Amino acid sequence: MNQDIKILVIDGESLDPSGKEERQLKEMGYARTRTIGPDKSLLELESLSPDVTIMGSFLSPEQRYEFLRRLKIVDILAPVLVLPGPDTRQEEDFPTGFHGIFRFSLDADRLEISTRIDESLKSRSDCAVLPDLPVLVGRTPQIHTIRDRIHRVSDKDVTVLIEGETGTGKEIVARSIHYFSLRRKGPLIKISCGNLPDQLLESEVFGYQKGAFTDARRNKPGRLELADNGTLFLDEVGDLSLFLQVKFLQIFEDRAFSRLGAVDEKMIDARVVAATNFDLAKRVKEGEFRRDLFYRLNVVHIRTPPLRERKEDIPLLAEYFLRRYCSLIKKEPVELPADTLERFHSYHWPGNVRELENMVKRAIVLRSWDFVEREMLSGEKRAAAGNGSPSPDSGCTPDLGGLTRHLGDENPSLREITRAYVSEIERKAILDALDAVRWNRKRAAGLLGISYKTVCNRIKDLGIRAV
Repeated sequence: MNQDIKILVIDGESLDPSGKEERQLKEMGYARTRTIGPDKSLLELESLSPDVTIMGSFLSPEQRYEFLRRLKIVDILAPVLVLPGPDTRQEEDFPTGFHGIFRFSLDADRLEISTRIDESLKSRSDCAVLPDLPVLVGRTPQIHTIRDRIHRVSDKDVTVLIEGETGTGKEIVARSIHYFSLRRKGPLIKISCGNLPDQLLESEVFGYQKGAFTDARRNKPGRLELADNGTLFLDEVGDLSLFLQVKFLQIFEDRAFSRLGAVDEKMIDARVVAATNFDLAKRVKEGEFRRDLFYRLNVVHIRTPPLRERKEDIPLLAEYFLRRYCSLIKKEPVELPADTLERFHSYHWPGNVRELENMVKRAIVLRSWDFVEREMLSGEKRAAAGNGSPSPDSGCTPDLGGLTRHLGDENPSLREITRAYVSEIERKAILDALDAVRWNRKRAAGLLGISYKTVCNRIKDLGIRAV
């Protein structure tokens, strides 16, 4: 029992103003125990930095949810012990889907209380090596259903298929399944099935032996090998060609594969989570996806709803992104005007949660919401014209004249033009983020939601320099 830890007790207007929980914990030897109200700001919570937080009995469900959400923004691994409230309905209303939540009662004996505190501390150390622990924000029935499904399947080693539109949070669900599973100490390896041509994707997935092809100058393990004892996340699995679908089906059946150019087989022990923005059952009927592979993947099905179906979550999501990214770049939050929030509720959100997230990022960078109306009108016009969803980064308008820096051919192909256009948008977004944080690359990475290494590589690849 570590009695030197810092414990923070959060309670509302208590019927016991002397602080029963704090007094009892101090009697047990936890001298660094302190009781505060639930209305502390992010900066105050960050300065308190408790090892364990205890939610007292006299918090309403709304206070519990709001405080937990703020605490998890400051410290996503923070362990929280929850005392039951006088109203049994609070147990039903209490949010699930956050890491490190434990329920207990101070009526229990001292050994049990100490054990629960030690278990909560262990939950932090168990996940200390896990980057980007996900937070599924929302209180609508759809989100409660997804959280419940995640908790039901996480510790069962079954394949999960996640279907939903682009930008609805499929990867967050996949990461949640991994981090709540028994494989959480193993790797989570992502394979983006729609970004690469077949030959390149095959070499990335299976790896290759030295001499397997012209440029194979060394042995290279594939992503299948890297996922051993962990979770293999197949993103946009609906984009797999029929050729690669056969290969993946064989892997799932035999749990074995060979590197390109190799003779011996390697066994793989990995849980499979797949995601797609297609209706795979429909693609099976159309002959675009193998029926046998579909049934292999669709053991447990989770659907991520589009943002237009859960607009009640928009204020929570907007505030979460505001606090998260302002905290990352050490800026004061930008106030969200009531008329902008009202416009958010009336908008169709073709880019879903990712579009909202990027709007909030741009508002933080620009310190203004003036661009919102213009961008939404543009998105509505595109949708009305039948041109599909606008890009979530449509606010980062590229310099079309600057596309020539990415095109080396006088008669470029359509694919080359598309890549050049995307590179120029990416260049503009990185420049905006760097300008917002005075060229602090680590903070820019946080603002953009990518790793520091990726930012440095893209700055080099795109030839970005401070002006």
